[in-house]
Amino acid sequence: MRVIEPAQALDEQTVVTELESAAAERIMQCQARLEGQCGPILVGIEDEFTVHGVSYHREQELIDTLTEELSRTYGNAFSSIDHEHPLIRVRDSILAGKNQALHMPDTFRLELVTNHELIDGGSPVRHAVQKAEFLRDMRKTIMEVVERFEAVALISHNPRPIPDVYYYLMHVNGYEPDFILRDIKRQAEERPDLIGRERILAARTLEEMFLSNTSVLENHGAAGSGVHINIGFRGKDGVNPFYNPVDRDKGTPVTWNAAAGIIDITAESVLSFVNRYYASWERLGNKNLSAPTHAGYHPLKKSGAIVKQNPYTQKFFDDHGLPAKATITPENAHLEIRHADPGFGNRDGAALTMLQIAATLAGIEHGLKQGRIQSYEQLLEYKAPLCAGFDEALDKFRTSTLLPQLLGVRLYRAALNYAELNANRLEGVFDPQTLEAGDRQYSYFPEQSGFEFDI
Repeated sequence: MRVIEPAQALDEQTVVTELESAAAERIMQCQARLEGQCGPILVGIEDEFTVHGVSYHREQELIDTLTEELSRTYGNAFSSIDHEHPLIRVRDSILAGKNQALHMPDTFRLELVTNHELIDGGSPVRHAVQKAEFLRDMRKTIMEVVERFEAVALISHNPRPIPDVYYYLMHVNGYEPDFILRDIKRQAEERPDLIGRERILAARTLEEMFLSNTSVLENHGAAGSGVHINIGFRGKDGVNPFYNPVDRDKGTPVTWNAAAGIIDITAESVLSFVNRYYASWERLGNKNLSAPTHAGYHPLKKSGAIVKQNPYTQKFFDDHGLPAKATITPENAHLEIRHADPGFGNRDGAALTMLQIAATLAGIEHGLKQGRIQSYEQLLEYKAPLCAGFDEALDKFRTSTLLPQLLGVRLYRAALNYAELNANRLEGVFDPQTLEAGDRQYSYFPEQSGFEFDI
């Protein structure tokens, strides 16, 4: 078996710069070939980040300021920024089928969405590359605006999949118990629709809220990756190759085989998309966090899909009790890649995002070439196990014969150097129990001695 070894003793900036350059090159190569088959490409990116230190009542002010700044600076490359995903789930509401949630004290998450369309004045051949570059620049702007609010934006830290919410509140956020208790109760007071509201207001301690046998709040978060990549095509003849006019919720042979290719490249080694990071890597395979154990396709997020069609018909959303942000049209049917990782934020520039886009396009190209999926039902059964941990994923990346073919030798080598770099970046940061917990069962959130968020 041929193994391409990583270059030795490369410094961090050299690794990141080469990865960005190699990924940009591969993106444009894949984009050109795919456009020959499927027509002009459309790329949109969703990014999530956490803000610490802004009170609940100033959140909308911050969102309005960010919207104005991003719209003015980035034009049609920017789509929206919204308050997203409360982090503390209310048990009584879950049992009632509502899945209501509350926010961490002075901590909330925002979702940034870039436009799918070609950027005004942009280069069509660099369309996908420019989306990654704009995301990098938007992250910097977001952090600058948040700093004006005397708060901190953590691009590279997504606290949604927390093994132990109670520990996070007490030891990571560092707030006093009485403050946390008051803040949670205040939110409940302002939510007359909240199922379990009276039990929250009656709780005397945080332990009673989170840790008792009858606790009203869940003590673990939900799964989440931080970044979603959306890929669409206009079609060579103007007909979207992902749109099935007969059965709009099931997609087309192009949908099925493009998704299968993404499953293939992910199963080979998830390190083309995911870093060694407790908020992302450690969630994969953790059933307690509703995270996927296999690379597969499914229309419902809660079923652990790493790739899915988006959006669907209104009937689909109604049948599954889901809110519809948009419904499917001949123009907007696309694939959503759900397991990408924000990495180390601005420290990595646009390098990781470009690697993820390159791997996505390479996977789509591979799937279309293979053409092995003949039906929607066959796609739903097409799954492959994810690696059990980072070390296994790194070993598979090192020894893969498929990845050099799909990524190209230059990008493969650059990505391998990046993976080796990440293995060293967090060396000694996490308690060994976290890194080696093969079953991904957490009873507490280990201390992170010496850990500093890079912002």
